[in-house]
Amino acid sequence: MIGVIAKASVNSEAVEAFEKSAQQLVDTTRAQDAGCLSYDFGAVVEEGSEGEYAFLERWESQEALDAHSNSVHFKEAMSEWKKYLSEPLEVRTYEF
Repeated sequence: MIGVIAKASVNSEAVEAFEKSAQQLVDTTRAQDAGCLSYDFGAVVEEGSEGEYAFLERWESQEALDAHSNSVHFKEAMSEWKKYLSEPLEVRTYEF
């Protein structure tokens, strides 16, 4: 099993648009991507973390994650998010 934790730092004026886009990515991924065991995101709630979000993902295999990373909906989201993020998406991958 493969796990992913991704951190997104979002510009304050883009929070609403980012949240809408992120939820669309989550919904589409859950519905369409084979091998997706779980795919969630939420705001970091620690003080001083305004505009920070975390994505928590579990995949059956590296191949399933690779297919997701190459999907149209993922690539479109990454392109759209460039205008929302204050720094590049930070992604860490784990094997369980």
